[in-house]
Amino acid sequence: MPIDKSQRSPSGPLQAAPAAEVHADDRDAKISSITGWLIFISACAGILLRLSFFEPEIARSPDERTYTRQANVLLEQGVSGLRTLGDELVRNPMEVGVAPSPVRVGYLGILAGYMEITGNRTVLAGAQLSLVANIATLILVAFAARRHLARTAAAITVLLDAVLPFELMTGRRAWQEAVISLLATALIVLAMELPRLRGVARLGAYLVFTIAGVLSLTTKENIGVAFLLCTAGLFGAAILRKDRATAVGAAVSLGAAILITAAILASIFGGLGKYVALQRIAENVSAMNVYDQTYSVGPAWMLPAAIVRVCPLVAIGALAGMVIAIYRSFGARSLSAAGLPLALAGYCIVLLLVQIVSERMNLRYTAPIYSSLCMLAGAGCGWFTVQLHRVMRPLGGLFAWTILSVVLGVAALRDVNFGRDYLLNTGMQDLALRPVLGEPPAQPSSSNPR
Repeated sequence: MPIDKSQRSPSGPLQAAPAAEVHADDRDAKISSITGWLIFISACAGILLRLSFFEPEIARSPDERTYTRQANVLLEQGVSGLRTLGDELVRNPMEVGVAPSPVRVGYLGILAGYMEITGNRTVLAGAQLSLVANIATLILVAFAARRHLARTAAAITVLLDAVLPFELMTGRRAWQEAVISLLATALIVLAMELPRLRGVARLGAYLVFTIAGVLSLTTKENIGVAFLLCTAGLFGAAILRKDRATAVGAAVSLGAAILITAAILASIFGGLGKYVALQRIAENVSAMNVYDQTYSVGPAWMLPAAIVRVCPLVAIGALAGMVIAIYRSFGARSLSAAGLPLALAGYCIVLLLVQIVSERMNLRYTAPIYSSLCMLAGAGCGWFTVQLHRVMRPLGGLFAWTILSVVLGVAALRDVNFGRDYLLNTGMQDLALRPVLGEPPAQPSSSNPR
C-alpha cells in the first residue's frame, strides 16, 4: 500500500515529491512553505465545526437508544447479558430484530468502556464517543495526507474531510459509524506505515493492527470487509516487493484476528453456531423491516447520486482520483509501483460494490470509505489544481493560487451549509438514501413497524 520515495513523482499530486525535487513542481516557495499550516488550519477548523455542531439535546433515533441499552446491559450483567439479548432475539425476532442486533459486540464493548470511564450511561455517552472518534479520524487523515500525498493533494484532502457532511452528521449521533470510520482510517494508515517500521515499533504496530481487526470483525460486516481488504493490500504489496517480513506479519495478524474473534464470539454466545444463527435471524428480520423497505431501497444509481448531492466536490474529485490512479497504473513499471492511489481506488470501489450488491442503500454503511474518498478526492482535485495553476501562471503565481483557494473555499462552505441546513437542522435521524435525495418513500412489502 505505501510507496517508496524513489517512486514518488513530482509531476502529479497523487504521490508526494522528494524534497530535492519540490521546486520542479511548486516553484513558488511561499506556497510550498505554508502547506503544513494549511493542513493544520483545516484540521483545527474541522474540529471546531464538530464541536459547534454537537448538540446534547437533539432527538435521538431508535438505533441510538438501542445501542445505549445494550451497552448498559453489558456493563451491568457482563457477557451473560449479551447472551440474554441474543436469546430474546431468538424468542421474539420480529419485535427485537427491528433494532440493531446484539451481535455487534466490538462497538458495544467500546461504548461500554467509554461509559465506565466517564460515568455517563445515557445516550449522550454514545454521542460523545462519536465526537471523539470523529476528531481522531480527522487527525489521522491529516497525518496520512501529509506523509503520503503531495502538498496540494494533502491540503485539499484535509479540507474536504474537515467539512465532510457525513462526518459532521455521525459526529453528534450515538451510532457506531463514527467509530467505524475511525477503525477504517486507522487500518489504512497502519497498512501504509507498517512496511516502514522496524523492531519494536513494527511489532507494536502489528499488535494494534490485529486489535483493530478484531474490533472490526466483531462490529459490523462492512468494516470487517474493510479489514480484510487492508490486510490483502498489505500482503499483496509485500509479495510484489518481495518483502517477506511484511507478508508474514500481515498473514499472522489476519490469522490471529480471526481466531481471537471466533473465540470471543463463541464464548459470549455459547458457540459459533449460535452466533451464526443470530446473524441470520437479524438479517432475515432486517429484510422485512418496513423502515428499510420504505427509505433504504432503490436502484444502484441512488448511492453515487446521494454522495454527489451531499458532497459534490468529494464525489467528482474521488472519481477523478480513481481514473487517474487506474490510468497511471498502466504506465507503471510494475503493479507495486502504482502504489497508494491504486490501492485506495480499489478499496473504495470494492466496498461500494459490496454495499450495492448487499442492497444497503444507506450512507451510514459507506462509513468505512469516508476518509478514503477524501484522500482520493484530494488527489483528483490536486491534479486539476496543479494543471489550472500552470495555465494561470502568466497571471502571477500568487494570484493563481488565490483564485484556486477561493474556489475550494466556496466548495467547502457549500458542504458545511448543506450539512447544517439539510442534515443537522432538519432533525434528520438517519442517512437513508431516499430522504437524502429528497425521493418519495417506496411502498413496503410488509407491515412490520420499525
